Amino acid sequence: MTSHETTDAIAEERRADERRSNRDADPPAGSPGRRLLLFGAPILLGALFLIHPDGSGGLDALVSVADTWLFIHLAMLPLLGLLGASLYVLLEGYAGPVATVGRVGAGVYATFYVAFEAIAGVATGVVVHGAHAHPAGHRAGLAGAIDALVVPSVAIGAIGTLGALVAVVAAGVCLRRAGAPIAPVVLLGGLPLATLFHGGTPLDAVAIAAFLVGVAWLELGWAPTDGAPTDGESAGGGSTDGARPTRTADPSSRGT
Repeated sequence: MTSHETTDAIAEERRADERRSNRDADPPAGSPGRRLLLFGAPILLGALFLIHPDGSGGLDALVSVADTWLFIHLAMLPLLGLLGASLYVLLEGYAGPVATVGRVGAGVYATFYVAFEAIAGVATGVVVHGAHAHPAGHRAGLAGAIDALVVPSVAIGAIGTLGALVAVVAAGVCLRRAGAPIAPVVLLGGLPLATLFHGGTPLDAVAIAAFLVGVAWLELGWAPTDGAPTDGESAGGGSTDGARPTRTADPSSRGT
């Protein structure tokens, strides 16, 4: 055995010891709380997307559905935040630059998309709900207030959608390096598409359903191998970014 082979063998043994110690220290990755988050948030959001009124007609179109509009968007605020947490959970156990960028993207999504929903959904709903208390002559001013919220809220929402895209792409890279099949990884792209198409059409519900199918496939139908490469680690065992990252979650405990 050459000195290079000896060094590789020692490094591989250290990686195996590290994985064994991580299995002893960390809780199962497929815990009920994890799956409740990953499955529950998109299911509930999908249901709300299906009954979401079309707000493209402005004040006149929203007056008749003001109560429904306000209820739906108030309910969406925590669920959209939980969806951001689910992006973070998908990256749980991965280390390295790709996973770090993904976590930043999840934070950007949660911050900006929830802010978008608060402005375009809740603030608009409050204005419309109060329209009944104003005389008809004040309707033009209320309509102008709603229209004034459109541009800033859409800009904020676009930043949130970009964050979701970054998080999903990063999670996909980490999962593929760990041996995940391509189909469920592609289906995760339904999440940023749902944020892009959100607003009175069934496209957002279809997109979030695709994300749910991808998550369920990964959680219930795939288990990474114990020696699967992690973010920054090549299939041959070497680090691709100069430092070998660690996988802190127990791969063998994932649902099959």
